[in-house]
Parts: sequence; structure tokens; C-alpha cells
Amino acid sequence: MAVPFFSIDFRWKEWQAFLAAVLTGHLREGNALAELEREVAKRFALHYVTFLPSARMGFDVLLEARFSKGDEIIIPAMGFPLYVSLMLQRGIKPVFVDVEPTHYTIDPERIAKAVTRRTRAILVTHLFGHPARMDEIEELSKRLSLPVIEDCAQSFDSFFRDRETGTFGMAGIFSCSVMKVPTTLGGGLFVTKDKGLHERIRTLLDEPGRDSGLLKTTRYFAFNVISILNSYPLIYSLLSHPALGLIKWRNPSLLRKILYSGLGLGGNYSRWERPRLANYQAAVGLRQFQRTSEMTASRIRYADILNGILKGTMGLKLPEKADDCRWNYQYYVIHAGKQADHLYHQMFARGIHVMKEDVWDCPRYPFAREYYRPCPVASEYTPGLIRIQNNSMMSEKRIRKIAGIIRQIIEEKDIRG
Repeated sequence: MAVPFFSIDFRWKEWQAFLAAVLTGHLREGNALAELEREVAKRFALHYVTFLPSARMGFDVLLEARFSKGDEIIIPAMGFPLYVSLMLQRGIKPVFVDVEPTHYTIDPERIAKAVTRRTRAILVTHLFGHPARMDEIEELSKRLSLPVIEDCAQSFDSFFRDRETGTFGMAGIFSCSVMKVPTTLGGGLFVTKDKGLHERIRTLLDEPGRDSGLLKTTRYFAFNVISILNSYPLIYSLLSHPALGLIKWRNPSLLRKILYSGLGLGGNYSRWERPRLANYQAAVGLRQFQRTSEMTASRIRYADILNGILKGTMGLKLPEKADDCRWNYQYYVIHAGKQADHLYHQMFARGIHVMKEDVWDCPRYPFAREYYRPCPVASEYTPGLIRIQNNSMMSEKRIRKIAGIIRQIIEEKDIRG
């Protein structure tokens, strides 16, 4: 059977919560969101927590509340390109700083050189879930009197020296989209100690006339049902993989547009483009957040298996974990260099839909061209990145099979030259 490019770890507990909300008529309204926020608040002591329609909304509200036109924010060259677009829409200048070559997070040694009199903050992205060097960044933050914003879209349950990502800066912004773990089937989590910022977000969410409407909620519900079902290899094999294969053959650029639609680069951002978090989403999210440690443990174990099988494969740079971090392995990403395209196409042909992760080099996007500055590490590594499935929904047998096929493809290419 084919292997989907992402899988929601949707078990019996999630199905129970999902079906209960639907069958009792509490699809949109109910008590699940309040219960979810209480549960997550226990994890982030001394912080305010709020669930939003999307992580990008949280970042946009933060920009609106704490920054002005003409301000500068230091931002890693490898990160979420939409955040750059949001800054530019508000007249805030992104100052790109290159990443370090091991974990692709912002290089602390380069930050101070990028500071000007207009610098107002440092944005840190824990890319692929691996924590950035927060000890050095915190020291810089204090010395330069610059607040830190944490882009934690991929790093829930990752820790730097026993301290969870999202608790170092003025705000931690997590994504709970269908491709993230844990998921609320779309949505974001905003964590902050700033009471004023928290209240501003709450006021925004409570504004009259902001009800998502039945049509938008129903459309998003249908999307989530498809995403859940698509997580199961049998359904993906029968329906989605053949369809994606046809698109890949006929119109590769369209396939790329579909697969990376979550980057939100189709046009100007609208704050309310995503519906409010519905009751069924929060109910599923509660079960997901309760299972976080279990799912993380599986991904860590699968990453160890992948590392063990792929170690020594010619031309592959495997992910490395810093000794003082607990990495959630949200994404297991290898660097395949010039072999990346060949590996991607060969894996797809064998029914394994790996993902090319060549979308994170922010300075190269046309909308950021005016603020381009050379970031050689990001430019070198981004084109060759491939994400391998390591989702906790999968079996160990399937993980071993995927790793074996990768090694076989690379070795066959090496033999043929």
C-alpha cells in the first residue's frame, strides 16, 4: 500500500470525541474549547493560553499590538515565509539572519551584527521541531534589550535544557494544523506572559459578527474529514495517491501548489480566512494533547530506527539532535543534496510520498526581494531537503521498509553513476 505524505494519528479516542460532537449536534458550539484551554494551561504555568483559528492569526495580532510601521524584526533565513509576508503587509522590515548548518535554526553568532537602531525584536523558528540555541539567544535578548518571539509551529513538546519551547519569549506561537502533532484539525495556540496581549486576542475573538458561519464551518469540516480518512494507507492508496500521481505527471507545478497551499502564499492574508475553532475540533484536540507524550515517544523511536538504517548512506546528511535538547521530531528531514529530486521521484513511484522541503529559504521569495541579504547556509541546504514520514500512526515495520527503500535507491544510483 502507498504511504501518504502525512498522517493524523487518529485513534479510537479521537474518533469517539469526533463522533460524539457530530452525533449530539455540538459540531460548532459546546464546552470542549474551554476544557481544552484549561488542560493546556496546566502545562504552561504562569502563562496565558489561547486557541485561535490559526497560528498566523496569532502572529498577525502580535505584530499589530506591539510593532509599528518602519520597525525591524530579526528573522531566520529559514522559516515560515508567510510570516515575512505578514510583516511586510504591516510595513515592518524583516532582517534576515543565516541559520546554523546542523539544525537549520537561527545562528546566534550572527544576530548581533544584524541589529540596528530600528530593531525591535528577534524572531526564532524552531524549524522541524528542533529547539534553537535559546541560551545564547536569551543572553543576546537581555544584553540588547530585544524581546524574543518564538515560532513554535513545529515544536510542541520540544525542550531546551528541560524548558519547553514557547516559554522563552514574549510569546510562543504553535500550529495545531492537520499536519502538526498534536492537532486540533486546524488552529493555533498562543502562549504568553503578557496579560495585555492575551486580553487583546480574547477581545478580538469575542468581537460580535465574527461567527464563522455555517457554510465556512461545513466546508472546513469536510476538509478535515478528508484529511482524517487520507491518513489511512488503504484509502490513500485507492484514491489520493493515483490522483496526485496523475497531477504530478500532467502538471507538476499544480501538484506543488496543492501540497504547499498551507504556506498561505496565494495572496494577501486575511485574519479571518480560517473559521473559529469549532467544538468538534477542540474535542479532538483535547484527546490529542492528552496523548502528546505517547506520540512524541513513537516519533523519537522511529527517528532512531531511520538513523540506524540510513547511517552511512552515501550523500545523505541525517538530522542530528543537540545533547541538551529534547527534540519532538515533528519532521524527520534529511539533506540529500543533488540526489533530492531523484530520491523524491523514485520514492513516489514506489508509493511512498516523501516531501521536498525546499520551501523554507525566505529571502529568495519575490515579495522579500527588496530585503534580500546573502544567507549561504540557507541557500546551500534548502534545495536538498527531503522529509521522511515518521508519524506515530505508522508501524515500525513500515518505517523500516521506508528506510530500506531510501537506502536502496541511493545505492542503485551510486552503482549506475
